[in-house]
Amino acid sequence: MMTSVFGRVVLIAAACAALIGCNQPVVGPTFEYREPARQQDLRNTRQISAGYDAAWTGLIDHVARTSFSIDAFEKESGLLTLRFGEADIARFVDCGTWFENGRSQPYAGRTDQGLKLNGRMNIRVQERAAGLTDVRIDSLYVLRNDNGNVWQFTTNERAVIDVGNPAAGTVPNRACQSSHEAERLILTGVEAVAETR
Repeated sequence: MMTSVFGRVVLIAAACAALIGCNQPVVGPTFEYREPARQQDLRNTRQISAGYDAAWTGLIDHVARTSFSIDAFEKESGLLTLRFGEADIARFVDCGTWFENGRSQPYAGRTDQGLKLNGRMNIRVQERAAGLTDVRIDSLYVLRNDNGNVWQFTTNERAVIDVGNPAAGTVPNRACQSSHEAERLILTGVEAVAETR
């Protein structure tokens, strides 16, 4: 008798728990966006301990071993124009961090956004004195997504736009800036190559 009463109590408790569980609201995914921390301005000019010819040849040799594409070059004027960013966008731009259900990834690395980067870099080589050459970089970043949003900024700027229809619970603005990686790759690379000549 005691066992059957106890059994009924257990069955009733289980049924109540099941009913309560069924009445719980369905919790969907959670999202959060954090904009990138502001970086210190990158010095976009580097003085290299090499003559003009060594600096120019070092620059061309270095760029040829990277994923940058040469658009135009003119040794007489010391101008080289590069294109970059078709792949690995999150390496070259910092658009903050995206969180989904507690997991984070770079916002610029989200494949569902259809982000496309058109990076352009003008590099100017100018001899300052015998055995000393300046290399200056000016970069322009144009980033687009599938929704028609466009961020445009230079090396030490950031662009902030309202994406219009943000994911639930997130702020509407998305900020993007250079990661300074493209500029560093060129400046440190040409310096290393040129100074060995």
